[in-house]
Amino acid sequence: MPAKGAYSGCFACGMDNPGGLKLKFARQGDYMTTSFTPGEAYQGYPGVTHGGIIATIMDEVMAQFLFQAGTPVMTAKLEVRYRQAMPADRPTLYRARLTRDARRLFDLEADAVGPSGEVFATARGTYLPLPKEAIGEFYDQR
Repeated sequence: MPAKGAYSGCFACGMDNPGGLKLKFARQGDYMTTSFTPGEAYQGYPGVTHGGIIATIMDEVMAQFLFQAGTPVMTAKLEVRYRQAMPADRPTLYRARLTRDARRLFDLEADAVGPSGEVFATARGTYLPLPKEAIGEFYDQR
């Protein structure tokens, strides 16, 4: 059975999506983490990671924080601040932590950190629990 929160067709975390990122997640203290080295396929400008890929991974690491705790969610709001160009050939650590749990609304923040500690981007997201009818579909397709 897939890891909790892993839908096999998901672009970010699905292991059965041939064009997907196939991200794997780990809990480290108060954080959910994932690492990714983009490569040429995920460039915007030559040698620079496309901002949409960075935003996707930031969104996914925040959502996985909740998914893996047993709460399937959907993104209500995502705000990304790009701090510097992210080289496409470097591994980057993405970390997310919960900042507010209001039962019907969850706020999280994340960052993308390079191997030398440089922060490439930060994000804030608000997440809503999936409606009950969607939860059954989500778990049926895992």
